[in-house]
Amino acid sequence: MLPARLLDLNLEYFFREEAFSSIWNEEYNYELEMKNVELQPAQSIEEGYNIVTHKLYISGYRNWIYKDDSKYAVTVYKNGYYIDPSNYTIDFVEGRIIFTDIYAQTLADIDIITADFWYLYVNIINSYPEEIENNNANYRLPIVCIEGLPFRYQPYELGNAKGNFRRQYLIHILANDDMERDNLMNIILEHLQREWPLIDYASTSPLNEDGSKNTNFVKNEIGHIIFDDIRSDIIRERTPAEIMKHWGYINCAVNMYF
Repeated sequence: MLPARLLDLNLEYFFREEAFSSIWNEEYNYELEMKNVELQPAQSIEEGYNIVTHKLYISGYRNWIYKDDSKYAVTVYKNGYYIDPSNYTIDFVEGRIIFTDIYAQTLADIDIITADFWYLYVNIINSYPEEIENNNANYRLPIVCIEGLPFRYQPYELGNAKGNFRRQYLIHILANDDMERDNLMNIILEHLQREWPLIDYASTSPLNEDGSKNTNFVKNEIGHIIFDDIRSDIIRERTPAEIMKHWGYINCAVNMYF
């Protein structure tokens, strides 16, 4: 894995798992919305093709908490009755339940699917989404966008270290109001004063590509991360997009030592 990608993942997972843990929210028996997302043909010798509808049940809340099943477990219900977890997959990134094809065939449109879950109040996006500038965004506020700028790799020979990597980042904060924006900026700035562990996400990560939990992940610390050249400001020029009316940013250099 390239150093830039490794650093991007470390920032994303730190913000997702640690930085905003004080503002995790809980939803109990929350009704999910059903979406038919795909029609996939399944071959049949007698009938040619049967169309199978894949159903997703979405919450509207991204970034569900996956760290501790004993405390932050996701529980799903059909019409108030518990559903065995073997019948579905949890997409923690998008905040949705994906039922197996077999179980989905037992669901009627009138069935009510609800869930207990914890979610991160802040939407974490590992890039700067162009949809925001184009005023076509469909994200729930508040949002933190982690935007990596051009970088450079610097080998060095001090101690037992193999090298270091330095990259400039812009961390955008889009909030519901000025007070929320300022509070989130202060939380981030406080964490940037500390040294962060560098975790090896090169071979595995806490979440799989489909957003499900990677049960084989083991956190392996391989170095550390230090921030400097930290500056922050707010965008005073109001924009037509409602989502950008309470916008601030933090500009910082991120040094990865490994």
